[in-house]
Amino acid sequence: MHGIVSENFDQLFFSPLRVVRTQPAAQAVPPQSTLQLMLQWYMRRVHVPLLLNRRVQLAVLLAFLTSLCLSLVAIPHVSVGLDQAVALPRDSYLQVVGVGCDRVGGC
Repeated sequence: MHGIVSENFDQLFFSPLRVVRTQPAAQAVPPQSTLQLMLQWYMRRVHVPLLLNRRVQLAVLLAFLTSLCLSLVAIPHVSVGLDQAVALPRDSYLQVVGVGCDRVGGC
């Protein structure tokens, strides 16, 4: 009984994940421009090996977490919205509504 349940489970959940190729894989088109060649060389020779280094991965993660924490700390200090007097043209009819809202205490 256990084998049948296990087999059905595998068929239900893992068979859609299997990739079956019915056609040969398309050949990659070689880059044409000098910029593409330079970018490909840079990515293969410099960028990818650098990012595979554990110290660089740690530094990138630390920089991301630091910027995330600083952003979260700065959120309460950011004023909400944009002043309507600045956002709208001076001859707009909505300026009157904005002045009325400011007198009442905001809309």
